[in-house]
Amino acid sequence: MTTALRAADCECVQPTDTTPVLLHRALVPGTTTQGLSVFADDVWNLTPAVFEVHAKAVSLNFATQTETSRNIVKLYFWHLINHASPNPLRRANTGRLAPVSLPAALRQLTVFVSWLEARNVHDFDQVGQAHLDRFLDDVRDTEHSIDTKQSILTEVRRLWSYRALLPDSMRLPPEPPWDGDDPADLLGSRRTSRENATARIHPDTLQPLLMWSLRFLDFAEDITAAFAEYERLMLRGHGSHRRPDADRRDSPGTVGWLCPAVEDWLATLRSRGGMLPGHELPDGSRQVAWDHVSRIFDCANNFRPGRRAYDLIVDSGLPIAPGVWLDTPITARVHGRPWRSEPISYREAPKLARLLQAAASVVILYLTGMRPGEMLNLERGCVTYDQATKLWQITGQQWKGAVDENGEKRPEGTPRPDPWTTVEAVARAVEVMERLHRHPILFPSQLRAHGQNRGPRRPDRQQIKGCTDTSAANAIEWLITWCNDYCDQHGLDSERIPADPRGRLTLRRFRRTLAWHIVRRPRGLIAGAIQYGHLHVKITLGYAGTYESGFLDDYAFEDWLLRLEQLEAHEERLVEGEHVSGPAAETFRHRVHAAHAKFAGRVLTSTRQAHDLLGNPLLQIFPGRGMTCVLDTNKALCQLTGPANSTRRTPDQDDCRPKCQNLAFTDGDIAALQGRADRLREIVSDPLAPSLRTARDRHELDRVEKIIRHHQAGR
Repeated sequence: MTTALRAADCECVQPTDTTPVLLHRALVPGTTTQGLSVFADDVWNLTPAVFEVHAKAVSLNFATQTETSRNIVKLYFWHLINHASPNPLRRANTGRLAPVSLPAALRQLTVFVSWLEARNVHDFDQVGQAHLDRFLDDVRDTEHSIDTKQSILTEVRRLWSYRALLPDSMRLPPEPPWDGDDPADLLGSRRTSRENATARIHPDTLQPLLMWSLRFLDFAEDITAAFAEYERLMLRGHGSHRRPDADRRDSPGTVGWLCPAVEDWLATLRSRGGMLPGHELPDGSRQVAWDHVSRIFDCANNFRPGRRAYDLIVDSGLPIAPGVWLDTPITARVHGRPWRSEPISYREAPKLARLLQAAASVVILYLTGMRPGEMLNLERGCVTYDQATKLWQITGQQWKGAVDENGEKRPEGTPRPDPWTTVEAVARAVEVMERLHRHPILFPSQLRAHGQNRGPRRPDRQQIKGCTDTSAANAIEWLITWCNDYCDQHGLDSERIPADPRGRLTLRRFRRTLAWHIVRRPRGLIAGAIQYGHLHVKITLGYAGTYESGFLDDYAFEDWLLRLEQLEAHEERLVEGEHVSGPAAETFRHRVHAAHAKFAGRVLTSTRQAHDLLGNPLLQIFPGRGMTCVLDTNKALCQLTGPANSTRRTPDQDDCRPKCQNLAFTDGDIAALQGRADRLREIVSDPLAPSLRTARDRHELDRVEKIIRHHQAGR
C-alpha cells in the first residue's frame, strides 16, 4: 500500500490571480509572455507548451464548472500542470501529464466533482471512505466502457496523490482511495493492449492508392511549377497585398511602361496559340478575367474601359479561355499521353499542391512505418543517402518514449537515436515537399508563403502550424476522390481506388498495413516499382528503425498471425492425407499437430506475447520455394539471421542447402518442384545451350527428380 506524505513534507506556494498557468512548463521557442493564460482566466490556453506541430490547439475550459467548484478544480489543475505528483501511485502515471492529456483528465475529474456536488459535498476534505465506496459502486453501474471507468477512478487517485500540494480544504482523506487498489482490480477487468486494434487497409484499396501517389510524384514538376506561379501572382493585383512601389507605378504619368508590356504579352499569346484568361458567365458567354490580368502585370485600376491597356486587350481578337490558365507547361504523362489536355488553372494550383502533399504523405507513411506524428513533424534536410551502405535514411523527432531523467515526458521530444532506413521513393517524396513550399516543416497546414498564412499561428517553426492527423487524412480522401474522377473522365476504370471495407483511411492504418504486407510480400503491390522482398530484407538492416521504434511490434504480431494461418493450412492438408517426405518430415508432422493443439483459438493481448511465442519451436516452420524448412538451428546449413543467442533466429531461404536435415517436402512443394523439373528439361534439351550451363542444369534436374521420386515412393 502507498503511504501518504505529510503536508510538511512538501511546501508549495499557491498561485495568485496573475500567476502564469504555464509557470514551470517548457514553452515553444519564440513564445512571448504577453497573452499567456493566467490563473484567473476561466479558459487556459496550453498550446504554447505543445511542441508537436501537428497537434491541435489545447485548452482547459473551467467555465463549465459551478462557481463553487471552479476555483478548487483550477487550483488542482494548476499544480497538475506545474508539479509532478509528490506521492507516486502504483500502475499510474504520476509525473506531470502532457498538455494534450489534460483536457481528458478534466473531463474525468468533473465526473467525480459533479457526483460530490449532487450530494452536497463541496470540499474535498469532507470526502470520507464511505463516499469513495459509493462513488466506486456508481461508476461500476454506469454504461461507460471499461476504459472510461478506469480513467475516472485514475483521476480520483491522482487527485489524492497531489493532496500534499493542496490547501487543507482540498485534501482527500490521508488513506489512499480504495486501499490503494488500482482501477483494474477495483473493476475486475483489465484493459488489453490496443497496439494491434488498428484495421489494415485492404489491398484492393491500397494498391491503386499507392500507384496514384507514386504517379503524383511524377506530376510534381508540373504542380510545383504551377504552385510557384500561383504564389507569385497571388501577391499581386486588385485586392491583394501589393508591392511597395505599386502605387508609384500606377500614378499618373508613370504608366507608360504598361502598354508596351501588354503588347509584348499579347504577341506571345498569339505566337503560341494562347488564349486570354477568362471565366464563363451564366449565359455561357466568356469574359476576360480582369482581376487576373491585374495580377499578371502587378498593376490594379488600369484595366478599365477607356484606358489604352484595356482597349489593347479587348481589341486583340484573341479568344477568351473558359478559365484562368497558368503559363506552366504540362510535361508529365500517363500511359504515354500528357496527363492534362489543358494547362493548370490559377484556382486549381493550390488544390493540386494539397493533393501532391497528400500523395507524399501516403508514400512516406506506408514505406517507412512512421507514426503519423513522426511523419507530420519531419523537417527540411531530413533525408540522407549513405554511400557506403547504399541506403536512404531519414532523421526526425520522436515523442513516444521520450522522457527525462525523472521519467516525465519531454514535451519537445527527442531526436530519434536511429534513423529510418527506407527506399528511394520516400526520399523522392521528401524532395518534392521541399520544392513545393518554403516552410521549415514538410507538412504545414498552409502551403502559402509564410507571410500569407492566416489564422492562429504557432510561435515555433517560424510560426508555421503543421497538418493535424485529421486534416492529413482528409487530404488523402480528397486525393482518392480526385483520382477516381480522373479515371472516370479518361476511361481508366481499372485504376479506380475502391472504398476500403473498414471505412476511413486514418494515418495509423498505414503503419499496421505495412507490417502485414512485409510479412506476406504480395507481388506487384507497389505498382511494379518497389518489391516487398527488398523491404523484407531491409527489416534486418534497420528498416523503419530498431525495435524501440515500435514498428517491429506490429511486424511481430503480423508474423505470428501468418505463422498460425500457415499452420492451420498444413493441419488441414495433413488431415486430408497430404504426404510429406524429406529428412525433417516426421518433425514437420509433429510440430503441425502439436502447434494446432496448443495455439488454435489462441488470443494475444500484447505484442510482447507475439515476440515470445514466435520463438516457440513448434512455430519454426518456414515455407519456401519447392521446400519447407523445419528449422532446427543446430542442424541448419544456411546462414541464420538474428543474434546467435536469440530465440527468434530465422533461416536464410535464399541460401538453402540441398543436404540440410531441416528440409521437408509437402505435396505442394513437390508440385512446385515438378514445374521446375519441366523447365529444366527444356533447357538441357537445347542443343545450342553452352555445355557448362547444360551440365549444371542437368545436375540440378537429377537432384529435383530424385526428390520427386523419393516423395512418390513413400506414399
